[in-house]
Amino acid sequence: MHVSAMCTARYDRTSTMQAVIDLGDDADVMESSPPAPTPPPTCLICMDELPRAMNGVPGKRRQKTVYKPDDCWRLRCGHFYCVGCLSGWIESKIDERKVPIVCASLDCAREVRPPHVAAVLSSTVFEKFSELVTAKAFEAESMYCPNKECSQVFVKPTFNAGQEKTTCLFCKTKLCLRCQVAWHDGLECDQYKRMVAAGGDSDEAQLHQLKEKFKWKQCPKCNVLVERSIGCNYMRCNWYAHVSSISISRRLS
Repeated sequence: MHVSAMCTARYDRTSTMQAVIDLGDDADVMESSPPAPTPPPTCLICMDELPRAMNGVPGKRRQKTVYKPDDCWRLRCGHFYCVGCLSGWIESKIDERKVPIVCASLDCAREVRPPHVAAVLSSTVFEKFSELVTAKAFEAESMYCPNKECSQVFVKPTFNAGQEKTTCLFCKTKLCLRCQVAWHDGLECDQYKRMVAAGGDSDEAQLHQLKEKFKWKQCPKCNVLVERSIGCNYMRCNWYAHVSSISISRRLS
């Protein structure tokens, strides 16, 4: 019985070792198995399968290569397009005056670089793209005079905090560089924007400036602006007959 038990134990150990060896063999087989074939790329816009992917990094060519609409193009961000869809996407953004142009993927904000744009567009459309980029760069560095009788364009001066006030070179209108509107004395930029958003306009803003400058008050009955030039703090509103007197210190807003 003792010999039989030893043989059984030896057999169990041998079986266990063989199982470990077999598992190791299986693991090696799994690791050395060839990877699954990569699915063909699909166009991000039309979702059609594409035959092959170009690198998407155009080389320096003396002559422009003409690509077919169904050729595959890969941008630097790794997204694939057929050339026809990519060129159509870029042209739509040019028509909308949206530059720089970014990848069409919703979760990608990488710019489609000018060499890629040039590679898939015709020379005529790329010239339009170049003009738009130049115009946008100029707009970023310039501003229009908000005076309707002037409306001249000039290079926007650089400014620091507290130095937002400037003068139009043509009509001498005082301007706010931050808001690019007529200077709103007595109003912070945010206050001016909130007033305009609430239905106010530039005339109302100018009236507010005068009100703050000359300390005008409003009649609590008719809201007419009144000003005390001399005398005590009691005055009569000539625009509202039944009001006998108005206390500036207590009743005027």
